[in-house]
Formats: sequence, C-alpha cells, structure tokens
Amino acid sequence: MSHSHQQLGYHSQASASAALDPSDTDSMAGYEREGEGETHRPSLTLSRWLLHKRLLSDYATLAVAGAITLVTNFAFKPFERPIDAAVLADVDLRHPLKQNIVPTWALGLTSFAAPLLINAVAQAAIAQSVSAATVFKRTFRFALSLSLTLLLTVITTNMIKKSVGRFRPDFLDRCKWSIVTMACTGDPAVVREGRVSFPSGHSSFAFAGSTLLALWTARMLNLYSRPNGFQGALFVRRRTAQRVSLESGQSENRNHRGDGGAFEDSFSKQPRGLSRAGRFYVLLLSFVPMWAAAYIAITRLQQFVHHPTDVISGALLGACIALVVYSTQFW
Repeated sequence: MSHSHQQLGYHSQASASAALDPSDTDSMAGYEREGEGETHRPSLTLSRWLLHKRLLSDYATLAVAGAITLVTNFAFKPFERPIDAAVLADVDLRHPLKQNIVPTWALGLTSFAAPLLINAVAQAAIAQSVSAATVFKRTFRFALSLSLTLLLTVITTNMIKKSVGRFRPDFLDRCKWSIVTMACTGDPAVVREGRVSFPSGHSSFAFAGSTLLALWTARMLNLYSRPNGFQGALFVRRRTAQRVSLESGQSENRNHRGDGGAFEDSFSKQPRGLSRAGRFYVLLLSFVPMWAAAYIAITRLQQFVHHPTDVISGALLGACIALVVYSTQFW
C-alpha cells in the first residue's frame, strides 16, 4: 500500500466523519458550529463546556438583559394620562376589577418551564445515537435561547407599556374617582397598574415561549426538510457508518445521502408531488403550544383587563421576537 494511498484514505475518512458530525445538524446552529466539543475536542469535559468563553458571553448577555428587565419593571413609572370628563364617561373603562384567571406563576410555567421540559423530553427521546451529554448540551442551549426570548419580550413590552400609559378596561374601578378631591382614591399601586394596558404582557410572554417551541418542534419533526437537503435533527440518529477503502482511497456509503440518510432515499422515491405528504401531524403538534398561548391571551379579555388591540399587539410582539431569536439560533 503506497504512502499516498494511506494519506488519501485518511483524509477521506476524516471527511466522512466530518460529514456525519452531529454538530453540523445540531438544533442550535448559533453555537459552536465549527466544532462541537465532544467531536473535535474529546478532552473537553461538560464542566469546561459550560464555562466556554462563548457561553460565558451569553451568560453575561442574559444577566444584562435581566438587569434591564428589573429596571424597566420597577424603576420607571407609567405615563400618566389626564383623567378628564371623557375618560370618566367612557363605558369601555367601567368594567369591574377581577382576579387573574391565569396567575403570573402559571404564565411562567406555561411559557418557560413547559417548553423547556418538552424540549428535554423530546431531545432524550429522539437522540438514541448520541450521548447524554450531547442531549444536555442541546437542551441547555435551548434554555438559553428561550431565556433570551422571554427577557427581550418583557423588556420591549415594559418599555411600550410605560411609555404609552393606556388605561385598562377596569381602570375606573381601580381608580375609585372622587368628585370631592377630583382624584383617584384607590390603592396607588393598583391605580398605577391600571395605566399599563398596551400591549398585553401575558399575551406577549405566552406567545414568545410558545412560538419558539412551535418553530423548534416543526424543525425537529422534519417539517421544513427537502428531498435533497437538510432533513431535520430528528433524523441525525439514522446516520450510517462509512466504510473506507485505504487501497483505493475511495469512501463507500450506500445509504447516506445528505443529512437525511436512508430517510432521504424514501423521500426521493416518493411519487411526484408527494414529497411533503404525510406530515400534517407535524403541523398539528406544532400548533399545540400556540393554542395554549391563545387561551392565555383570551383570558385577558374575559376578565376585562385588556382591550382586544392590546392582546393582538402583545401576541404579535412575542411571536416576532421568538422568530428573530429562532432565526439566529436554530435556522
């Protein structure tokens, strides 16, 4: 066997391994795309991975975003619109003050804890050919992206809320207007909370988390695959082994075609016009978290704490922020 053939066989094997590298089809393309620790740096332990300088930068960014969230939530007072005769006569502001149908803690569970749990379970269920450390890393990086999505949503929502100062539909019940003092006599904190109707924070927060989860679910279940292109992270586990001939320097791979492996063959063998058939269930599963967010938004109308335009704008705001984060971290 010649020395040149040995070198050629080595490079072919290395190229094949790189092509099958799970990091190339990792669901978090924004991190370490050029080399996952477990593949290119086998000595990199999980603790060292968690303290990688690129992740440290993300930790710092999240910390800054968290600080800005606290500032926008507690340091700034809402813009105080004057209470004149038109406001006092507005029937849309005379609804009774009610208790939250979906409390804040339930909103946190629905928008953060539930997507994170679903992601972790799905990663563990589909990643049969990768290590537990890889599953943890992908879930952890999803958690970072989800945290950034929710923090950006809260910051943007608070800034708009405090700047606009729109009255809630139950403002007059909160205010308890006195014709003697010509001022509100209700609890100042409750009255102040009645001035931040636009946009709906519950709606934006719920749709931010659910939209990110829905997009991720659609990607993991191969919705956006093409017959000759990327097949989704779900099918990474179906990679086939490469057999390299050192004598000829040729690599043989009977099943692997792109990132989809044998599944890509099945797509290419479909009759014309049916390459995307049979995947309606993916759309159905992807819409489940959106339904949960829609219910949360509707409850804000049921208890007369927001106007319809507040809920619609909040939902669009959260969904748009989730789409931006998704496009940079998962696309």
